[in-house]
Amino acid sequence: MNILITGTSRGVGEALVKQFATHKHTVIAISRGEQPIQENVHNLILDYTTPQGLAEVSNYLTTHSLTIDVLINNAATLINKPFEENTPTDFMSIFATNVSAPYFLIQHLLIHKLFGAPAAVYNISSMGGFQGSSKFAGLSLYSMTKGTLSTMTEVLAEELKDKNISVNAFALGSVATQMLKEAFPTYEANITASTMANFIHHFVISNNGLINGKIIPVASSTP
Repeated sequence: MNILITGTSRGVGEALVKQFATHKHTVIAISRGEQPIQENVHNLILDYTTPQGLAEVSNYLTTHSLTIDVLINNAATLINKPFEENTPTDFMSIFATNVSAPYFLIQHLLIHKLFGAPAAVYNISSMGGFQGSSKFAGLSLYSMTKGTLSTMTEVLAEELKDKNISVNAFALGSVATQMLKEAFPTYEANITASTMANFIHHFVISNNGLINGKIIPVASSTP
């Protein structure tokens, strides 16, 4: 399968690239920073939150005759500030990365007929945006974006089901990554990025369209 993964320079995204590439899938890895050369991996270093970046993605895929069987929207940013300190710039920037970017990447691939048939989209959400879960002071913007991403998942599953594209989200709990440290500096998670990537890989290759429009909590703790 051809797997497109965003946010692959660290954490779960980096682990996902290794997991899928090791199992001989073709991986298209998008990040803003340099990435190691790996077998079965196409590294795209660009900012796909812009129209120019999206055009670079579609041009690369077309040039290399690649269509996408699985898209994993993993890229995200986090802001940890008290509510009263968040600025309009903070608001716009985090929504641009965590919500607008995956939305318009899906749209762009669809318009340019770059999805396979069938295809699957997996959005990496968070228990921080999961209805009824514990919420934490300082993470209002992050939790809001992840809640929005989850709602987007449910809506797009309905929009795209007749196009043979399933859309689901994983609401991740605590994973030992740099982003978790930014949110909870003193907390030590017992789930590694590699362990989470292994779970996601197994789910993705075995789903076969059986599940659609679901927000799947994957958490042993939050945090």
